[in-house]
Amino acid sequence: MHIERIILEGFKSYGGRTEICGLHPQFNAITGQNGSGKSNILDATSFALGLNKPELMRAKDMAELIYLKGQQGITKAEVTLVFNNEDEERCPLPVTNPYRQQPKITCTRLLQGSQRKWFINGSVVKEKAYHDFFAAAGLSIQYPYFLIQQGKITQTIGFRPHRFLEMLEEAAGTKTYQNKRDTTKKKIEAKEKELARVDDKLEQEFIPERDRLNKERVEYLQFEKIRSTIHQQQRFVNAITYYEHLTVQKSGQQQLAQLVKEREELDAQMESLQKELADKKKEFDKRMKARNEDAEFTRLQELLSKRTTEMEGAQTKLDNAKKDVVEAEKEVSSQQKKLKGHEKDVNKKDNEHKQLQTQLQSLLEAKDQLEKKQDKLNRKLHDIRAGREVFVADEGDEQEGQSVRERLAAAKQKRAEIDTKLKQCARETKHLEEKLEKADDIDANDPKLKAYNALCREKSECEVNIRKWQDKLNALDFDAYAWKARQDEYDRIHKEELPPLRHDEDTLRSRLLGRCTYNREKVPDLDPQHVKGAVGELVHLKPDMDNYSKAIEVASLAKLFNVIVETEKDATELLDKKAFEQDRVTCLPLNRLQDKVVANETVEAAQRVSDAEGEGDTILKGIDVVEYPPEVAKAMRFVFGRLLLCESKVTAGKVYAHPSARTRIITQNGDVYDPSGAIGGGSSKNLQLLEKFKALASLRERLTKLEERAKELKDWFDAQAQTKKDHDEYSKKLDYEQRRLNRIQERINQDEIGAKKDEIEQAKTKLDELKASSVELTSEAGKTDEAIQELEASLANFQNNKGQMEQEVEQMCRQAKEDAEKADNEHNELQERHNRVGVELQAMRQNITEKEEDLKAAEAQLAKCQEHFAEKEQQYQDAVRWKDEVLKKVEESKKNLSQLDEALNQLQQDERELEKQKHNTELAKARKNNQYETKKKEVAHADAEVRKYRARMPDTVALEPELNKEGGDYDFRGTTANVERGRYEKMRQDYERLEPRVNKEAYTKWEALNAKIEEWKTKRGIVEREKEDLEKDIKKYDQKRIDELNSCWKIVNDNFGKIFGTMLPGASARLAVPEGHRAKDFLKTGLEMKVCVDRVWKDSLSSLSGGQKSLVALALLLAINKYKPGPLFLLDEVDAALDPNHTSNMGAMIRQHFPDSQFILVSLKEGMHRHANILFRVRSVHGVSEVTRIVQRQEGAAPPHQAGRGRGRGRKRRAEKDDDDDGGQQEEEEEQEE
Repeated sequence: MHIERIILEGFKSYGGRTEICGLHPQFNAITGQNGSGKSNILDATSFALGLNKPELMRAKDMAELIYLKGQQGITKAEVTLVFNNEDEERCPLPVTNPYRQQPKITCTRLLQGSQRKWFINGSVVKEKAYHDFFAAAGLSIQYPYFLIQQGKITQTIGFRPHRFLEMLEEAAGTKTYQNKRDTTKKKIEAKEKELARVDDKLEQEFIPERDRLNKERVEYLQFEKIRSTIHQQQRFVNAITYYEHLTVQKSGQQQLAQLVKEREELDAQMESLQKELADKKKEFDKRMKARNEDAEFTRLQELLSKRTTEMEGAQTKLDNAKKDVVEAEKEVSSQQKKLKGHEKDVNKKDNEHKQLQTQLQSLLEAKDQLEKKQDKLNRKLHDIRAGREVFVADEGDEQEGQSVRERLAAAKQKRAEIDTKLKQCARETKHLEEKLEKADDIDANDPKLKAYNALCREKSECEVNIRKWQDKLNALDFDAYAWKARQDEYDRIHKEELPPLRHDEDTLRSRLLGRCTYNREKVPDLDPQHVKGAVGELVHLKPDMDNYSKAIEVASLAKLFNVIVETEKDATELLDKKAFEQDRVTCLPLNRLQDKVVANETVEAAQRVSDAEGEGDTILKGIDVVEYPPEVAKAMRFVFGRLLLCESKVTAGKVYAHPSARTRIITQNGDVYDPSGAIGGGSSKNLQLLEKFKALASLRERLTKLEERAKELKDWFDAQAQTKKDHDEYSKKLDYEQRRLNRIQERINQDEIGAKKDEIEQAKTKLDELKASSVELTSEAGKTDEAIQELEASLANFQNNKGQMEQEVEQMCRQAKEDAEKADNEHNELQERHNRVGVELQAMRQNITEKEEDLKAAEAQLAKCQEHFAEKEQQYQDAVRWKDEVLKKVEESKKNLSQLDEALNQLQQDERELEKQKHNTELAKARKNNQYETKKKEVAHADAEVRKYRARMPDTVALEPELNKEGGDYDFRGTTANVERGRYEKMRQDYERLEPRVNKEAYTKWEALNAKIEEWKTKRGIVEREKEDLEKDIKKYDQKRIDELNSCWKIVNDNFGKIFGTMLPGASARLAVPEGHRAKDFLKTGLEMKVCVDRVWKDSLSSLSGGQKSLVALALLLAINKYKPGPLFLLDEVDAALDPNHTSNMGAMIRQHFPDSQFILVSLKEGMHRHANILFRVRSVHGVSEVTRIVQRQEGAAPPHQAGRGRGRGRKRRAEKDDDDDGGQQEEEEEQEE
């Protein structure tokens, strides 16, 4: 099937009815001048094929398709295509009846205002039927690959990999699978909603209702159980009560006899204790008398007093010697300070001396410079007087010493160099102006210029977008580096810092506070704020009080783990519910504590005792060396308030025993002195607890700071989230525009027009630079001319000014001489001052020598005092030793007395123990009497109850043989009557509680609801299976899509390489995945074009010429079309960028690779015309296009005849002769139009 004839009426430039007849089944070419309307034939064909996009027909809207937009009385555009359907082999199979068997098929499209009509064989059809007809014939308007325009080729070159993949999908028709996949996906979503509805029904309605019914069912079953067992329990209670009374009746008499016997034994024991107590009292009186008669202890005490007085005298002498040593040390220190002061003065004077030496050297150098200057001026004066014209320049000037003649010669040489540069600039300027005049003007209608201008506009658009997105980024006030730094800090805190800290804190807390940590789940009603914590974790030593750490630990070792709570109710709840990990924990309720603190009078008295003993220790309250939160102050006063602290054992020993300061006191080393007489000391394995608690507090503080910092960062991230999102979005768009700008710039750089424009711009820039340089050189030449004139005038007037110059130089010589004399005077004065400072420095150094001798004398006196102090210290130590010897004897005497006192104490203790035993025996006797009376009453009561049961409950009495029988119904082992009565009362109460509210239908409803739930679960399983089947369908569609795409890719690649090789011999091309990716991942990566030229595969398309790029794009489009070839292809100036050789190869490719398809091609190239079977020439006459048909080849084409019919006027057409390169004879035809 091919187009045989095209009829246009009112379409674009074809104002009247125009018939284009005799189209060849294979290759038809259309040519003509720009604006003649040659491309309008392709637009009309596309219009008749059903295209609805005006831009594909080079129009802004559909109204532009009507001739002159309907302004000349023509209000409709109508295009008719007449297809030849006689060749069955060329007829596509999808075309349906009745059209398949018809030899001619006419398709017409009419556009008139808002009215649109479609006709097939003269019958009106719907738009969809019209489109379906052409889609069945392989001319689908959805993917109009049969229409290839020049812009489409350029666009194809810039496609991304995923766009090439989309082209393959459109050619292979795999969009169908995607549509099926989308439909299936919607079904899956519907199934998921159904599952959610079922789950919601189950979880929100059925299951809660079932739980409620189940609870009522359990109550109903419990009620039934109670109702069936309550009467049996009542009989059991009567039986065990009767049995207990019977047992008491039987065993009561024996127990009464036993109690009488025990009372008699207690009477005998009482008499024995009274006798032993009298003997102990006699022994105590005897030993007490012997102790009072001992006098050795008194003598030793008097000797100890004497030795103590001697020791105190030695102590006074030692203190005096120590004062002498201190005075001597002060004198040595004073001499050292004086010596340092003198040394500082010497250093200062030495620095002054060195400074003067430096100034003296500088002044000497300045003096030498002035003498040289005076000598130079004298020489200049001599030259002037000798008649030499000397130019007096500034000192250091590069022309210093040059004569006027020498400067004049230099200026003239410079002027000659400037003339040379000006001539060179003029030559280069002339050359560039000639080059710019010869530069070819670019035709405004040149497609290359239009393409270049389009690129420039696109570049400007990109630059505007870049500025827009950059301004938005700047307005955000977002610092990406700060975000990254905070993100790194946040990650570091959570991943590196917090985990080890939490582990260390948890480990140390478990080790220290594990036993006093409570479980909150066991006391859910307890306010956590009421539990303040352990004493150890709340208390800390004050600054500078670390020396008392051991004392505080010893004083409160066990209490450090006491838990402080708000009230005694909180403590009771914690202990009753066993909330602590250990069973035994002490709680301190704040509302019940007695926070007594040592009185200030006691502390002052203890301080006076310490001062009186000569120790000078500071006495402190325990509560004054610790810090704690204010809310637990009462507990801290309770723990540390009754405690005193001191530094040494001596002070503690005096204070705790003194009558006015008797209180518990502890030394810094942890020695405890208690007024009760107990003294404790030594080491403890549990010490350093406060250090551990301090470490725990430090860990918690660091942990809190890190958590607060992490929260601060998290809040900052949340506050900046929207800004960060906007920043990322703007950055992404900015990056896209920049990459787009780079690609456009690359295309501009490679464009022929761009290169020519750049060359012209560079020439203009160079010309401007040369003109500016010429202006600058001209200005410099003028200045040089002025300098030459000035020097020539100076040289001419030298003799007249000789006297004045001589006077000026003489004046300068006199000034130089005066400066030299002044510098010499300053040098002499400075030298004198330098000598004077040197003498003073020598004197100061002599004074230092004297001070050093004074220091040595003071050090000798100090050594003498230290020797005297050592002698007195030895005497003091001897006195202390003598005192200690007497004290040892006193201690031994004390020990003997202590042993005697211990014996007396033991006798007193034995006496007290006997008194206690006597008292206990009396109590035991009283208890036995009470037990006897109680048991007597119990026996009487049991007799009465047994008689009552036998009278009133014969059924219970009849059970007496079965009572408490092992394994029987009335086995009472392990229980009592009270326990069973409690059970009965509970049953009765539960029965009365459940009876009014029990739901007797709950069991039936519960079973029905369970069945309904199972039914819904079964329904849910069916929906899940259906969803799984749909998911399998999606996988099947995906696999079919991949298989067909792989097949299409292979075929298109084969056609692609062959077509491109035909148009560019020795070359090849293919579609391949991007570099570094696997072929099986092509759906993710997309495809890109790879080109091989001269057996070398190019890394990118940028290395190809413009013609080669057009060929490879055209080859790809034709290869895709060949996968499912249609009967017709429309090509609009696709060879515009090709050279004659490539154009000829393209024509040969069409004839070779598409023998069964019809081509209608618009071209201006002669090489393309030679390959066409029919050539149509179009020209514009008074704004209306006319067509002339020319037969190029006689290969079974239709008989030649004239084809142009326009506007109903008879006109003789003559075929123009086309001078082809091969010189082929062409046929001319004439036909008279009717």
